[in-house]
Amino acid sequence: MWPFSRTLDELREEDLQGLIGVRENISLEFKREMYPARNPEKKLEMLRDIASMANAEGGVFIIGMAEDGLAQATQLQAIPNAEEAATRIVHTCRTNIAEVIPVIRTHRVTLAAGGEVLVVYIARSFRRPHMVTTDESTEFLIRQDRHNLPMSIAAIRSAITTTEDAAMKAERFVRERHRAVRRVLELAKEEPLLTLTATPLLLEEGRVDLETTAIRELVKEPPTYGPRDRPGRLTGMYPNVLPTLHGIRNGLLSRRRIEVFRTGHVEYGSRDDLFYGFKGNPQKFISNWYVAKSVRNFVHFAMRIRGIAQISDPYLFGLTFWRTAGLEMIEGLEGGSHDGESRAYHDDEHLTIPPILSSADDAADALARQILDRFWNAFGYDKCLYFDNNGGFVLPPTV
Repeated sequence: MWPFSRTLDELREEDLQGLIGVRENISLEFKREMYPARNPEKKLEMLRDIASMANAEGGVFIIGMAEDGLAQATQLQAIPNAEEAATRIVHTCRTNIAEVIPVIRTHRVTLAAGGEVLVVYIARSFRRPHMVTTDESTEFLIRQDRHNLPMSIAAIRSAITTTEDAAMKAERFVRERHRAVRRVLELAKEEPLLTLTATPLLLEEGRVDLETTAIRELVKEPPTYGPRDRPGRLTGMYPNVLPTLHGIRNGLLSRRRIEVFRTGHVEYGSRDDLFYGFKGNPQKFISNWYVAKSVRNFVHFAMRIRGIAQISDPYLFGLTFWRTAGLEMIEGLEGGSHDGESRAYHDDEHLTIPPILSSADDAADALARQILDRFWNAFGYDKCLYFDNNGGFVLPPTV
């Protein structure tokens, strides 16, 4: 588990000082000094340390943290050329570990006394097992407690199977969540519902620490586009953050609700503001801008959650508009008036876009655009219009 309350890029000296007295474990390693350059034995040691951690739970190296004989952190001490050290670690791992570990990130922390220490984050890999490949060694290793041990054939086979099954398990989980929503719909009025989901490939309890202040504040006040009092917020104006069986939520499904699971899964549901009506016309049309704003806000929220929790494996993003059959949409509908041709969705009772796989490096607006383009496609339009030439999300000021 990520040992800090801040994200990697936000870490400060005080965060590292908080580790003084903490013992190394399966996901935490201290090094007094950087692995020496041009030393084959130390190069191999570094590769073994990092590959074994990626093959286990992932974790963090603090390079510039002294330890005692019990492997407990004692004090920070600056290392020379921290920037060069960071570059060398990433480059060496990319050329001497197969498959390439998807996420190795570094961050230099400046000390008040002068100099820098280096924090290296190795994500738990969704492409394991990883093999160290040098002229001196070709081997699979896994970290247990704080030791690097050879992987057995059974462990290698299990890692491969887990990797192959990850996406299927995530998709199956989303289907189970859809069944839960269907049960709610059966008890509710005959009205549509918009649901959005973001699901990590590695679904495990405890990936999100719900006591983290940054997580709770984000659930209390999710990102929003435009003024806070405009429709399209992920929650109501008055926060109502409560624990649930799976995690914590803000709001109620009877209106709008955002929920974060301990596994890292994020879910949103809304019945509010889904339609436009026109004076003298009983027909209602889907509120294009409301759907667009909700998707944009949700994607930014989910990306913030995964950043705080340091979840680096891909996410599956999904959208379902329940009871959509026969509903109509007008491209560019804004401000309560229209002069365009409406187009209806008739393919199924519910509109579900195929899951979109997203990496941690994807830009939030670019991901939102992928989701919205597919929603617009379902009604026969080429793309969602609410993005500028640079790919940024933008709405008319009236909405």
